[in-house]
Amino acid sequence: MAVFEQRESGWWQAKIRRKGFPSQSKTFRTKLEAQVWARGIDSGIDKGTHVSTVAAEKTLFKDLAARFSTEFAPFHYRGMGWKHKLAHLVKHFGTHSVASLTADKIALYRDQRLTAPDPRFSDADKAPRISGATVKTELDLLSKVLDVASKEFRMTLPTGNAVALIRKPANNPSRERRLTAEEFDKLVAAC
Repeated sequence: MAVFEQRESGWWQAKIRRKGFPSQSKTFRTKLEAQVWARGIDSGIDKGTHVSTVAAEKTLFKDLAARFSTEFAPFHYRGMGWKHKLAHLVKHFGTHSVASLTADKIALYRDQRLTAPDPRFSDADKAPRISGATVKTELDLLSKVLDVASKEFRMTLPTGNAVALIRKPANNPSRERRLTAEEFDKLVAAC
């Protein structure tokens, strides 16, 4: 059953406490909005269809990444290679809750990364842009972290894996360079 309280600000807070389920509360502008939300949660609990996203809402991405790197990555064949990319994702998404990682936020990250200069170069104006393949591997890792959170850590994500909802950048075009006659002669002489 839900309890409704009016805050000093005039907003309404709905609190739901049911045995066997985590407590939930949310604040709304009107009492009617609070009642509609509470009714939806209560009916979901009654029907057995309610899935709690409290763990995803309370967990910051940096905490999830730390758990991923200690409990999952060491046993995966790519685990050591993820260290740098995971640190970069934490730098960008670390203060966000896992539940707030929407497709819009991830698409914005993708677009910013594709236009950002490569940080390995000192002159940002002359530096090449970060390649689509690099951004794609970062998005693949983010997708992996969210999948592990959902499957291994039993964290319910409100929108599922949001990375699956966005377009990933295309890989860079492959090179089609052939050896010149001079380079071929040098190669044959070296062998």
